[in-house]
Formats: sequence, C-alpha cells, structure tokens
Amino acid sequence: MALLIVLARTRTFNEPLERDLLTYATIGHEMLSGQRLYTDVWDVKPPGLYATYALAERIAGHGAAAVFLLGVGAALATLLAVYAGGAAIGTKAGLWSAAFWTVLCGTLVIQANQPNSEVFINGCYAGGFALLVRHPPGRAAWGRMALVGLLLAFGSTYKPILAILAVFVLAAHFLAPPAGLPRKTVLAESLVVGAMGLLVWGAIFGYAVATGQAAIYWATNVTMNGARSAGLLFNLYRYLREGKIFPANLLFVAPAVVLVVVGTAVGLRRGWQREWVLFVGLALGVHAMIVIQGGAFHPHSYQLWLPTLALGVGWATATVSVTAPPSTSGHPSTRPWLGDVLAGVALAVVLVHEVPNYTLSSDDWARRKYGETVVEDRAFAYAVSGLLLPSETLFEYGDGAAFYYYGGLRPTTPTLWTSQLLSSTALAAQLGAVTLQALKSHPPDLLVIHSRDEWRPQAPTRTPGLAARLLGRADQLAGVIAWDQHPIYEWAMANYRPWQPDARLGVRSTHLDLFVHTGSALDRRLVGN
Repeated sequence: MALLIVLARTRTFNEPLERDLLTYATIGHEMLSGQRLYTDVWDVKPPGLYATYALAERIAGHGAAAVFLLGVGAALATLLAVYAGGAAIGTKAGLWSAAFWTVLCGTLVIQANQPNSEVFINGCYAGGFALLVRHPPGRAAWGRMALVGLLLAFGSTYKPILAILAVFVLAAHFLAPPAGLPRKTVLAESLVVGAMGLLVWGAIFGYAVATGQAAIYWATNVTMNGARSAGLLFNLYRYLREGKIFPANLLFVAPAVVLVVVGTAVGLRRGWQREWVLFVGLALGVHAMIVIQGGAFHPHSYQLWLPTLALGVGWATATVSVTAPPSTSGHPSTRPWLGDVLAGVALAVVLVHEVPNYTLSSDDWARRKYGETVVEDRAFAYAVSGLLLPSETLFEYGDGAAFYYYGGLRPTTPTLWTSQLLSSTALAAQLGAVTLQALKSHPPDLLVIHSRDEWRPQAPTRTPGLAARLLGRADQLAGVIAWDQHPIYEWAMANYRPWQPDARLGVRSTHLDLFVHTGSALDRRLVGN
C-alpha cells in the first residue's frame, strides 16, 4: 500500500501548486534564509506549517522535490497510524482501514494529493487516536497519554482547531474508559494530554517573548485566527442549510459512509463498545473542526474526514461480520464474509471514481482542482522573472507567491497576501503600514497586480441577508477596504506605469497585469532606451 501511494504521487510530481502551498514554501525558504516568522515574513497560519516546509527544503532542496516529500511523507505516516488504529480490533480491520486510506489519500476533488495543512493534522490525530484506542486495560498509561497529547499538540501547530477534536475524543475516553480503570484516573490522564498542549504552545510563545515578538505572535495566532472564521452559529447554519455536511462532489464515498453508520450502530449494541464510543467522539470532533473553521468551507477542509472514514470502514467490516460480542463465548458468525463484501463494494465505487484521475497529466490535475490560472501563473512567473536582472525586484499586489516561488525571487515586503491587509482590524492596518513603508524604502522594479474580478478583495456590494444579520456574519463584512482604494494601490498607481507584455515575454496572462517602476533601469530597457 505504501508503494502504491508513492507511485501514485509521482504522477503529480510536477503539478503547478495553488497559492496556499506557494506561500508556505516561500515562507519556509525565507526562514532558512534567516528571516523571522511573523516579523520579517508574515502569514496567518500557526508556525508548525512553515517550519515543516522549511525542514523539507533543508532535506530535499527548494522546489517540487520538497513538496513531494511532504505529501508522500504525511500520507505514509497516516497510513501507518490508520492501520494501527484499525488493527486495534483485529488485523483484518486494520488492513481494510489501510486499504481505504490508500485509495482516498489523494482524492482529487478535495485536493488531497498536495500537502496543505490538513494532511499534517490527519497524521497527528490518526496517530494520537491509535495510541488512545490501544490503551491497556486496568492501569493508567501516563507515558502513552503524554504521547497522545504531544501528537495532538503538534497537530495544533498547523491549525489550533485540532484542540476541538481533542476535547471530543477525551470526552469519549471518559465516558467509555478502559476496563478496570477508574474515571478519576481517566480524568487525570486527560489532564496530562492537556498539559502537553500547554507545554508545546508555552514553548512557542516563550520563544516569541524571548525574541521580542510576543505581540505579533499573539495577534496572529489568537486575534487574527479567531477573526478569520465566520461566527460559530453562522458556520453551523451554512453547514446544515447549504449542504456543506456532505458536498455533492463526495457522493462516491456514500457507500463507505453507509457502511460506517451501520457498523457504528452494530458496534455500540454488541462488542467493542469502548472502541465505537471513541470512534463516535472522533467523528463528532472532525465535523466540529470543519464547522468551526468555517469560512468558505474550502474543498481541502474535507480532507479531515479521510482518516476517520478509513478507520470506520475497517472497524465496520469486522463488526458486521460477527454475531456475538468478541468478549463472550457466543456462536461464531454465520456470515463472516458479509463485512468484506460490503467493504469491497464501497472500495470498488471509490476506485471507479478515482483511478481515471491517474491518467491525467499533472497540469490537468491542477486544472481540475483550481482552474487554468495555476498553470498559467507558473508559465507567466517563469517568463517574467527572466526579464529581471539579479539585482531587480518584484512585488505582487494580490494573493499568492507564484513569482517568488517559481521565479526564485525574494519577497520585497513581509506580507504576501494583499487581502489580509484589507480588513478593518488593527493588525491589518499595522501590517499595511509596514508593507507600504517597505515598498517606499526600496521600490520594486516590477509590480504584478492580480486584476481579474475574483482576485480582487472587495467590500460587500449588498446588504447581508437575514441569517447573516441574525447570526453575526454582518459585523465581519463591515469596514473592508476595497482593493483599489488601499494606500498601497494608490501609491503604486502614482509611481508605476502599465507595461503590455510583448514578444520578449512570450506568454500572456488573463488575470495578471504588469506595472514598471517609472524611470527605473527596467523601465528604460523595456521601452528600448
């Protein structure tokens, strides 16, 4: 199964990357170059994500090999964790769990073949759950629970919402403790898990305090991340009302979901009750994570389902094949094949949906997930960077880091996404001022503006609906600065002139406009002087 995962991922080794991954890779590269996270180079995610990208670049170098290493490494680690968790109720359950993970871990429609933050979270929570479900009966397991806590805490450095899943799983651990273990001991074990979270985040903020970065760390990881999601009630409304609980493009996993629901019902009624209570806690925690982070309910958010679904299929396969609880001496099953048949049908449906994707080129994978622009941006970035001398610089006014990543250029400002500067928050105003000052101090030779409408962060153009007003979403939409009214844009228009790409560039973009610093050496070269 591990070999299949590696071979499948080689198909998309050279896939053009979407803007999240380009940003993480660029920031990781800057960290290796001595830049300080959140001070010299800034983004909204917790530090674990950028540190992981920096580590991959340290091992594999800058570029596609590092991204491939991250994606494959996370998938293989999760494969082992899913097998270990599934095998808690038998080898067959573990193998079925691993098989489903193998065919689901690269699911195209939820962008699962590339290392966004969810792939690392999945490995951490699957590993922690495998340790928890294998808790020995009759005695405390302090070391094991400390390791569970470290895995979950490490996962929270990619997105803090993993703490929500920890609450649900530990509640299930309390409700269904290991045989012979008093609940007061279970509660003490849960405190150990929480202590590991405090230890990890205490170390992160301790480092920030020691380096004089406490304010920006807090503003980014607490204030800004808290404001990025829509209100909880609004997210829940959308999740239930707008079909976000089961997106239409994931209907091909419906047979597997049905099998898991049946397995859960059977498992809770007879045998493996503790295991299935833990599974219910895990499933509820996963759904809660998706709801709470909310926002646009991006396709990659639903990657968080995959380890839980794979575990559930493996356990359901074993559970529906028995007619007596495993802890009793009841009669052996008269239908030992039933679970395998149901799982086989569910697996076949997934394969029919997924296997044709591996006949596509890496560019077509990107087109299916993100549209033509990611392919276009790579070619445009290569061409534009070729116009610049080694001493010349570039700034992107828009969301993304394509020119820094593909062109091998260094960012000219701490911020990489313009939309993060357009909110009404104090941090956005502070970062906008820092960005503008950096541009004024060292004006880049070339300016790239993301000009197509969907790349333009804008103030809302209509009054929010009743649900938004009642549930608190309206407040978040107030005070947004229009992209073409920000001081950065106004400064740029006063100091740059548009340049229409000609034969020297060789490619064109449908949504990126180029502006040259008036009077610069690049300006003189492009006009032929």
